Amino acid sequence: VTGVQTCALPISPSFRGHAESESLGVPVVRLLRDFAQRQARGFLGGLQPKSWKEPRNTLYIDLSLSETAILEQMKPKGRYNIRLARRKGVSVVEDPSPEGVADFLDIYDETFSRHDISGHSEEYFRELTARLFPCDRGTIFFAEYRDMRLATAMVIYGGDRATYTYGGSRDLHRNVIDRKSTRLNSSH
Repeated sequence: VTGVQTCALPISPSFRGHAESESLGVPVVRLLRDFAQRQARGFLGGLQPKSWKEPRNTLYIDLSLSETAILEQMKPKGRYNIRLARRKGVSVVEDPSPEGVADFLDIYDETFSRHDISGHSEEYFRELTARLFPCDRGTIFFAEYRDMRLATAMVIYGGDRATYTYGGSRDLHRNVIDRKSTRLNSSH
């Protein structure tokens, strides 16, 4: 389609062979449809994934609402943690630069190691950011305290949605930040 900007996305290692056989300009919808059909065939054949790396539940937040209205929809503990982080001097910054990606990977890996689970590889995120960031389809936010990045959230844009899919937090300064604080503040 003329005039439509497209980005090819790496989805998972099992997706790689198909993605590489197509050009980078192939519409994402077709790639995702083909991937979903292959996954459905696998499930029908009795194959189950070994572990889930993506969230199984999604919460939608209307970002056109005021901050007060968004906070009112949250549980009291979430509101408390966000306000505490602000009082303690935690700030949220956006950094999709190569240094930001490296910091994201450090925090992501630390989080997954702490919980003794496996996450996506560095190569996965390098490919994902290389394809999303140049066409303004994603970014990375950090919660910082005293010039130290304590938590991170990768946000992916699609249509009228901004989706927080990947992130992590350090096991430092837990008295000033809760990992959810990054999510709300990254919506601004």
